[in-house]
Amino acid sequence: MRKAPSYDSSTRQRRRLSEEMCNLIDGYLKKNAEKVILGRRKQQLKNVDIHAALLDAGYKISYSTVNSYIRTKRLAVREAYIRQHGIAGASAEFDWGEVCLSIGGSDQRFQLAVFTCTYSNHRWAHLFDRQDMSSFLQAHSLYFSYTGRVAGELIYDNMRVAVSKFAVKNTDKEATDDLLKLSAYYGFSLRFCNA
Repeated sequence: MRKAPSYDSSTRQRRRLSEEMCNLIDGYLKKNAEKVILGRRKQQLKNVDIHAALLDAGYKISYSTVNSYIRTKRLAVREAYIRQHGIAGASAEFDWGEVCLSIGGSDQRFQLAVFTCTYSNHRWAHLFDRQDMSSFLQAHSLYFSYTGRVAGELIYDNMRVAVSKFAVKNTDKEATDDLLKLSAYYGFSLRFCNA
């Protein structure tokens, strides 16, 4: 019969994580929060980047210690992801994103057209000035030219350039005329995400 361990680890002190390292990590997390406010969410440092920065600064600390400390500091609700298993070439997802880049000392916002293959998770992106129909169509043309093929099905979010209107109680969506023409020309089927 097994017994619970008799030692008490609740009073154990951190051996490697010093207050100086905690202050550095807190500084990186603060910079990440500032990037989110400026619309630069994609430019945040990941935990592995923060760990690498500490190692570069000469500190000896494990990744799991850094990860554990950051986990206790984060108050935001974590997102949940469902792993998909796709068939090669069967489908790809399209969505818009927004990035803020500092060019010549001034911050500029750009629209990012992103395609993701559901099988390989390969991503391709291109910057545009606007999320209009011409940018939407050009993004598809550039992506298909880049890959040299067209996925059998493209999955879209509920964006105004893809959905012309919602039908019965927001469950059915009608594609825009331009998207229907695009799918007929390239020969792919459409699917829309839930609202």
